[in-house]
Amino acid sequence: MKMLKNFLTVLMCAVFIMPNCAFAVSDNAETVSYDLVLLQEGGFPTPYALENEPEGLREIIKNALFEKAENITVDTGGISSYEFAKIYEDVINHTPKLYDVLGTVKIQENGREYIIYPSYKNEVETYMISSEKNIIQQAVNDILAQVKPEMSTAEKILAVHDYMALHYEYDYTYSIRNAEDFFINKRGVCSAYTLAFGYIMDELDIPWDYVSSDAMNHAWNIVQISRQWYHVDVTWDDPDMGEYKGDDMYYGDRYGYVGHKFLLISDAAMKDDVHEHYSWTASHLAKSTTYDDFFWTDISKPMQYYNGEWYWCSVYGGTYIQGGISKYNFSNSSLNNLFECFNISLMDIYNNYIYFLRDNQICIAPVNDIENFAKLGEFNQPEKFNGAYFENGYLNYALADDKYYGINDDWDIRNDANYYKYRYYYNIDLTGYNYRDCVIKWSYKDGTLTVRGGNGIIPDYDYYFSAPWKVYGSEIKSIVIDKSIKEIGEYAFSDLTNLTRVSISDGLKSIERSAFSDCTNLRSIVIPDSVTSIDTRAFDWCRYLKIYGHEGSYAQTYAIENDFPFELIPEIVADHTITGDNINITVEANNISGNNILFAVSYNARNKVLSLAEVEDGTLVLPSEGVKTVKIFCWNSFTDMQPLCEAKTITL
Repeated sequence: MKMLKNFLTVLMCAVFIMPNCAFAVSDNAETVSYDLVLLQEGGFPTPYALENEPEGLREIIKNALFEKAENITVDTGGISSYEFAKIYEDVINHTPKLYDVLGTVKIQENGREYIIYPSYKNEVETYMISSEKNIIQQAVNDILAQVKPEMSTAEKILAVHDYMALHYEYDYTYSIRNAEDFFINKRGVCSAYTLAFGYIMDELDIPWDYVSSDAMNHAWNIVQISRQWYHVDVTWDDPDMGEYKGDDMYYGDRYGYVGHKFLLISDAAMKDDVHEHYSWTASHLAKSTTYDDFFWTDISKPMQYYNGEWYWCSVYGGTYIQGGISKYNFSNSSLNNLFECFNISLMDIYNNYIYFLRDNQICIAPVNDIENFAKLGEFNQPEKFNGAYFENGYLNYALADDKYYGINDDWDIRNDANYYKYRYYYNIDLTGYNYRDCVIKWSYKDGTLTVRGGNGIIPDYDYYFSAPWKVYGSEIKSIVIDKSIKEIGEYAFSDLTNLTRVSISDGLKSIERSAFSDCTNLRSIVIPDSVTSIDTRAFDWCRYLKIYGHEGSYAQTYAIENDFPFELIPEIVADHTITGDNINITVEANNISGNNILFAVSYNARNKVLSLAEVEDGTLVLPSEGVKTVKIFCWNSFTDMQPLCEAKTITL
């Protein structure tokens, strides 16, 4: 069973009938029937080995069962029929592919020979239909694809463990017990996990055995690495929800979660107060404590193999790891915390880029430059959100069905096959995003920061993720937000203590929390009509700020509601005529208060600036020869080099 805390006792196994007890006998008095204890039938057998076991007997039995032999004749080898039946039982329990062999066998003694009469599923058709075979093979291939030739044995076991715990779930109908049905249905009880894991270990030529505890109603695996044996309990590392809603508990797979507490554990650790396994039988002792206190102990999400190293994310820190994204290299036993952040809940590496979920932001970054990330969008978690994980460029997530969301501890419902429709699965395709097209472009020159491009989203930043332009810190005095920018994320421009002016082009939609917090010298920000959302804390501690916008705009409403001074956006109004060889320009200013308003123009010919001239009395005459554009600026005085408003451009 998955967890004793589920308070369910299910007696799934038949008792092995000893020959000197009551047993079924055919018309031939020398034929004895035995009821076997098989993992794949829900039993919890004891691994069996006989000191004087006939050589090659197990292979003979196994090969004959694979051929679906109606009977198998072997030399008795001097062992009793009971001993022979126990060996037969042990062969099945150690061969997950013999899923269709039933736990009843008849053994007939004929002189020095035993004739075995196996029982199989499906009396008429003994072979699985081809479609199911294809499903099983694909499932096995998917798991094996996680294993790379250069991996150590421990890494191969880790890869299989994490994939199974991530993609499979516990069967609360308690009906799926063998490996093949486990692969087909993507769920099963502990014996199914055990046999499926053993199935893959066989494919990888990694020695394994099963461990069972009748007292716990539970089974798991034991594997060998460099002559040492270790416990692996994938079932208990595949967390169920077991969460409370009010006074009621409800269950189900924790979609996207993978535990590592029961990975490569010693006998001593399995018995402690953390692991709580007891009264088991096993063929091998697990004495090595190499992995008992390993770095992965506190990791609750799947780990990702990339270029010889293992990456993972953690929402919170642990004994060895910090919250954020970390990596481990088995070849040199090095652990590196790539960066610390307590709100990254999912991650995966695909096509040399790392995808991660930070709060509700879906982000992408180069693996070797994670802090220079781009925001792809937001993933809103509705009330019925039921877990998620990244894989191969997709964000997979589940939503709970109304019928089964928050149900109480009702085992009639749990045993209803429809329970497995209690959530719906969805995914978001992120493979079409190009990082270079998404990452924000920015430049800095002479005190002015210009931000543009990307996918128009300036992502959220914080203490752990500083915006890349923060390297200029106190040098930044003005910011120009290009029309390509649609969103300004949290803390994007916070703590720029010498920032005085921000100009935002039409096109921006929203400004998030603390985007400009602690910009203590910020005097003015121009907010266009396109902005429809500003967080109430976007300008925390900007005590000198004045907001500029148009009459009736959202900017005006925001300023009034949040006690910021508001003024209409200053504008340059200009006109021009061409008379002969001259350009006649008239200029005036709207919504500009104060004295000593000065205008100046720069004009060019053949793309070179020819002159900077002051406008007197709102008029200016320029020679027209070769002039292509004229730019008009507005200042309070030439001693203050910050323009009052956006320049006006006249194109000839």
